[in-house]
Parts: sequence; structure tokens; C-alpha cells
Amino acid sequence: MKVFRGSSAVATRAAAVILVAVLSCAAKQRPVDQEVLSNSAIVLGRIGVAKLALAYGLKGEAQANIRFAIDTAEVLKASATKFSLKDPMTFGRLSYRSPVGDGQSFVPFLKGAFSTQVLDEKLLRSGDATRTELTDAEIASVQVSIDGNELMDDLAKAETAMKMNKPDDALSALNAITEASLTPEKTAQGTLQLARDSLGLAQQFLRDKDYKAAAFAAGHAHDALAAAARTDDKLKAKAADTDKAVKGLDDLGDAIRSARPVGQKSPDAAASDLAKQLEVLAVK
Repeated sequence: MKVFRGSSAVATRAAAVILVAVLSCAAKQRPVDQEVLSNSAIVLGRIGVAKLALAYGLKGEAQANIRFAIDTAEVLKASATKFSLKDPMTFGRLSYRSPVGDGQSFVPFLKGAFSTQVLDEKLLRSGDATRTELTDAEIASVQVSIDGNELMDDLAKAETAMKMNKPDDALSALNAITEASLTPEKTAQGTLQLARDSLGLAQQFLRDKDYKAAAFAAGHAHDALAAAARTDDKLKAKAADTDKAVKGLDDLGDAIRSARPVGQKSPDAAASDLAKQLEVLAVK
């Protein structure tokens, strides 16, 4: 799934629907409304995708996402110049290794969907920086604090750098935004909830045909459930079903990596069935 270049209004409405159900937060001066929340997610998502595109040498994709981020940030700043979200936001964290070092991109992941579309595996393979490699894809809990003035300044620097064909300078400006705005928290490991969230992330990557990222996320889902099975009394009471789900997640990761079915089912169908199994395990 390539970078979305459609109507910003459609993207904003889609993100708003996602965010209304899962987020509550407060500004320093007044409550942050849902439009601010949705625009925040879109801006941060576009920045994350732009950083990933730059790591792979996809300059056109990076520039398009930076411009989209600027357009949305202008609307965001008009509504709330400076604010912090009360509760942490869930992100998909994509880690990669490039010729200039390791890096990370964060894209908000809410109610089983990204706030903006990411780069698919086929597009990443076509990048100029062929030595760049995705090394992980996982769920991250992140505190968000945005200063609209600083955000606009750094986005403007990134866009100017791209116009001057200085992608390294653009990346530095985008890194400044994430360093100032995002504070990752320690995610609780070995929990059923992390397994469910990680599987949801894997399902999103499967829909996007980014199989390498999907395999990483499925692996995290397996590890989280396997660890929870050893400590969670409720899961111990459902040992047979829990063990079946752990085995299913292991098989899913293998199937994604080898591009083969899980029994008679596609990885997408198997992941959907596993999501239902984890939902049953979560019932008290």
C-alpha cells in the first residue's frame, strides 16, 4: 500500500473516527477536542512515514509526506498551539538499519489501524538505499506533547532541505520533532493485551502486504502470549486454549516468513481466527 495522496479531509475524518473511541486527553489551557487529536495523529504519522522513506532513499515519497504533514499541522496549530495528551498513544514502531546507522519511525496505531498509510514492502525494496533493512515492527506506548510553533519550524526546515536536495538535513529536522514530541514508555511485556495489540499490528501489515513487518509483529504477539501463559492465572485456567493460540501464533509467523498457508488458510485468515481466539481468552 503506497503513500496515500487522496483527500486530506477523508484522511482526517477516518482518523477522527478511530481516535474518538480510544483517546481522552487535556491541553495545558483547555481540553483537546477530537479534531486536534485526529490531526495530531495524522501529522505524527506522516512524519513517521517520511522518516522511513528517507531511510530507504525514497525522496519523492518523503517530500509528499512532509508536505501533507505541514498542511495538517497548520490546521492543528490554529486549534491548539501547545498541548500534551493526558494518556499515552499507541504507536507502531518500525526499526531499521541504514548505511548511516540505526533509526526508528513511529506511526500512531489506534483501534487496529494506522493514522496514515505506510510504505509497503514492494515500495521499500525499490528504494535507492538498498542496504537499508527493516529490523523490527512492534507496539509502543508513547506520551505525546506538541508545540505547534516548533513543529511548524522543523517541518519547514525539512521541506526546505528536501527542495535543496539535502535529505540528511531533512531527516535531522524530522528527528528533532519526534525527540521533542514523543516519549516512549516501557510497554508491559508478557501480557495478553500486548499479544492482542501485536497481532492487530501484524494484521494491518498483512493488509498492507508488508510481510517482513507482519512477521516481526506476529513474533511479538507469540512471545507476549507465551510469557503471559506462564504468569497469568486466568490463562492458566484456560491452558488448552492458551497453548493452542501460542502454537497458532508461532505457525503464523513461520507462514508469513515462508510465504505459505497456515494449514489450508491464508496468513490473513489464520490471523483473523487467532484474533478471535485471543478475544475469547480475554473474557473473564
